[in-house]
Amino acid sequence: MSPSPTVGVVVLNWNGAEDTCRCLDSIDDSQYPNLRVIVVDNGSRAGQVETIRQRNGDDIDRLIRNEENVGYAAGNNVGIRHAIEDFDCEYVLVLNNDTVVQPDSIGELVRGAQRRSAGIVGPKIRSLEDRSQISEAGGTLYPWIAQHRLRGKGEEDTGQYDEPERVDFVSGACMLVRRDVFESIGLIPTFYFLQWEDIDFCTAADRGGYDIVYWPDAVVYHDTNSSFEREGVTYPMVARGFRNRIWYFRRYSSRMTKLLQFFAVSAVTLPVHFLYYCVFKRDARYLLRVFCGIYLGLINDIGEGPDPDPELNDVAEKAKHTPTCLSSK
Repeated sequence: MSPSPTVGVVVLNWNGAEDTCRCLDSIDDSQYPNLRVIVVDNGSRAGQVETIRQRNGDDIDRLIRNEENVGYAAGNNVGIRHAIEDFDCEYVLVLNNDTVVQPDSIGELVRGAQRRSAGIVGPKIRSLEDRSQISEAGGTLYPWIAQHRLRGKGEEDTGQYDEPERVDFVSGACMLVRRDVFESIGLIPTFYFLQWEDIDFCTAADRGGYDIVYWPDAVVYHDTNSSFEREGVTYPMVARGFRNRIWYFRRYSSRMTKLLQFFAVSAVTLPVHFLYYCVFKRDARYLLRVFCGIYLGLINDIGEGPDPDPELNDVAEKAKHTPTCLSSK
């Protein structure tokens, strides 16, 4: 492998041209010498692609427009295919459009991948709003209680996560993936549509023999509120999140673990949500969506059934059936 292997940077845009242009500006300032930048527009409203092309056209190697929003995974997979099949990239950096990378971030991620022989590498992610605050330092799974944790979330960065280490997963907001991971396990799973697909992808890679590594020398800033501020956290999103959590743990848990998860959800998760949202927040609709998500996750086969948002159901169905392997496979 060359000292500076080709890295394809895939940035997915959905009605966030301003964020995307800011992200592309930071990539343009990168010190890494061998990049191919691919922007995928995920069916945004009129004017988005034109704005990106006018402001950052010279920084982009390929600008692709999907006719409709096909979700996080299917949208990114379009760019990943182009990075590997057209640009012969040895690594692909999947990067949220609402992130800002430091000039040395991409080089540090590549260094981490090469030093640790990792399949997937994630940076220390700090908040763009408060750059001393950690948003994520890799993630930990707790299968027996069907929970996960973003390490360091909301903590002041005092160096407590400054050591590289293996983790259960890294965030899809920024993850560097070695080419052969995609060739071995396929692309990012599309049936979730949104939420949990990055965790699933990391778990599949781990079970395929690849290390998932957190590399703190690479720092990326994430505007964690930007997408939600544009569209709002909707009740269907709540239901989808719980459905996808159930699907994930059904997919990867043993029978004994599933039994423990049932008791954990029944005895802890639901009572806590009931107290918080019905008693304190007085938002019974939220709790109803929690029950709806759990119900959909249990009664449907994994990856089957309608999306909790009726307006997105047709699009989500199409996303499920998009290819998740490279054409050479």
